[in-house]
Amino acid sequence: MTLALNASNLVLLTGAGSSFCARNPKDDAKQAPGMRDLWDAVVVAATQAPIDAIAAKVPNTKAIAEAKNIEKFLTHCKMYLELFGADKANEVSDFITLAEKTIAARVDFVSEVTDLAAHQAIIRKIARRGIRKPRVRIFTTNYNLCFEYAAQGLRFTVIDGFSHSIPQVYDRSHFVHDIVRRDGGKDSPDYIENVFHLHKLHGSIDWRRKESELLRSRDDRDGTPALIYPRDSKYQEAFESPYLDMMSAFQTAIREPDTALIVSGFGFNDDHISKPIMAAVEANMTLRIVVCDMAFLASTELGKSRPHPFCRKPCTRERESVFCQT
Repeated sequence: MTLALNASNLVLLTGAGSSFCARNPKDDAKQAPGMRDLWDAVVVAATQAPIDAIAAKVPNTKAIAEAKNIEKFLTHCKMYLELFGADKANEVSDFITLAEKTIAARVDFVSEVTDLAAHQAIIRKIARRGIRKPRVRIFTTNYNLCFEYAAQGLRFTVIDGFSHSIPQVYDRSHFVHDIVRRDGGKDSPDYIENVFHLHKLHGSIDWRRKESELLRSRDDRDGTPALIYPRDSKYQEAFESPYLDMMSAFQTAIREPDTALIVSGFGFNDDHISKPIMAAVEANMTLRIVVCDMAFLASTELGKSRPHPFCRKPCTRERESVFCQT
């Protein structure tokens, strides 16, 4: 793990699993959702009757509904809508709209009171690098704002493709910008510390698409949410802007010489992400991959015997890593 952290290029990929490390107070009903939680939220919003009606109308969805698989259910609904059009499938179209709105609201669980100790631990560990090395790149499939709030609490700076003007507008050229300190009469750039790049592969709850622009906003009056919702068409949707920019950056990053890719909370189920990783493994002989537990441990806790929320017994092993790998 030490060799990975010292690589010239350091990349972190996180998926839905890493969100379970973010905890709200116990009296807060909103916690990080799993796929089953998203299904339950949609059922509450839509009620069971419309779902049963769609399951009876759309082929092969009855068993999917019984399995409470929201991703597969939305996939079949979307295919049915594409085949018959919104005019002949109003009920399905309305359900998709309501389901997407419900999912966006359910994943919006992070606030100032959320415990983001795990995310802060990994940011502190990997984003404090020598200024001679490239900035760390974090890629996540999550819509939530865990990394943004964690960085804010640590006073780290996030470069995420958005401008620093108001309103904040996305432009992929912003990813090649950096932040320097101009103090006194120095001629050479003095790069500031504690900066990392954040790429959100499936969009973010604070992205709104307004005509040809992508804005940072959480107000639906500023445009429509820019998210890749859970369904099998994620592969095709990921190759539209701005997701194409994020995927291109990911593929480029893992093909750079002397690169370490840390994967946490990602199940390798998304082909548009896992296949580029496998291709990079074959093409980049200097690529190192570390697949670890979704629960990040602070460096001060390493080697201690302590119960862990995702372990069935106390962790007693000495660990080089900042992660729990049980």
